[in-house]
Amino acid sequence: MTLGDALADDNLPTARKSIVQLKTALSAINAKELSGSAQQVWNEEHSKLLKILQGSQPASDLNSMRENFSLLSDELTVLVKMFGFGEATSVYQLHCPMAFDGRGAFWLQMDDQTKNPYFGSTMLKCADSVEMISSYQKDISEENHHRHD
Repeated sequence: MTLGDALADDNLPTARKSIVQLKTALSAINAKELSGSAQQVWNEEHSKLLKILQGSQPASDLNSMRENFSLLSDELTVLVKMFGFGEATSVYQLHCPMAFDGRGAFWLQMDDQTKNPYFGSTMLKCADSVEMISSYQKDISEENHHRHD
């Protein structure tokens, strides 16, 4: 279960576990092969992500966790737009205009079925925009290439 899913389910214990998993995954990323501006973007975002995750771990309630999740979503959006999300799936960016007293907030999901992490069960389907920001598409020429070996 992702952090966003845990927050949408109003499940603080699972959200805390998701933070630990995210920190582990983040530390396992090898960015040494990046160069130039990509390396610079990664270094900046990686540092910001670690700081946000550190602040998320001691969160004692869902509201605090949701505040940190908003910051985390903003940083992850930068990375997804810069680097994509690999071959796994599509990534959607959703926006809730009512989050944080009308300030609004974005989040990322792997599908376009709204599961609002900022309100959970109170307003699970609240979103005013859903936009695909990254998608994996197979190389059609590989799929349709006819071979006789």
